[in-house]
Amino acid sequence: GGMVLEMMTKEAAEHIRTDINTKTLFLQSLDAEASIKQRTYPVVIPFMPVTFHPENQSNIRQLEEENGWEKMVIMYARWIKPAEKRRSNQQVAHILITFTDPSTANSAIRN
Repeated sequence: GGMVLEMMTKEAAEHIRTDINTKTLFLQSLDAEASIKQRTYPVVIPFMPVTFHPENQSNIRQLEEENGWEKMVIMYARWIKPAEKRRSNQQVAHILITFTDPSTANSAIRN
């Protein structure tokens, strides 16, 4: 099972995530098996050219740069439909991109 803990401030949450000593003490006080998962924001992007390779990190970094997004804001990306199920002449497809920042995810939705 899991649980969601809400902090009083953004700064407190950031401190627990980034300060290794605080994070270790916090997790040990919960449970030996406890972990902190980064919150993610998945967005479906329609009509991405099939020449894009989501498994290629340089393609991911280039996508971030071309859109004016921070580096490493894309956690991962994958095609909605497997490439082997595409038509041979297909030019675009829908892709699922998982962001680590809600503002960037919203920007991707709007644009």
